[in-house]
Amino acid sequence: MNFYGIYSILIVKYQIKVMRSSGAANYSDIAAGVMYAAQKGVKVINISLGGYANSNTLRNAVEAAVSTYGVVMVAGAGNDNLNQAFYPAAYDNVLGVAGTASTPMPIFARPRLRRSAGNLGQRPRMP
Repeated sequence: MNFYGIYSILIVKYQIKVMRSSGAANYSDIAAGVMYAAQKGVKVINISLGGYANSNTLRNAVEAAVSTYGVVMVAGAGNDNLNQAFYPAAYDNVLGVAGTASTPMPIFARPRLRRSAGNLGQRPRMP
């Protein structure tokens, strides 16, 4: 348990690599990874990467994973200190997560205390 009374449990069944050796990842590769995980029965998918362009391919894969396979999608909201939507975290059916300030309050509630590198974009929210 941490200082704020939050417990953490991490169980990793699959690690699906969608990035190329160069460190880049195409939305089509991320979408293929989402669909692969969903079809294998993964119920929670965490994506800690993305980009600023909206992608129909990625959106369709996320929607299929959520609506057809019952997946809970979690994605990082970005680390570039920008007020821009970051995908896939910005999709309505994805739980977007971001850093917080030194107080247990979401960054969108107290922007003057936000982490210097966290994106603001669309505020993190529950789908």
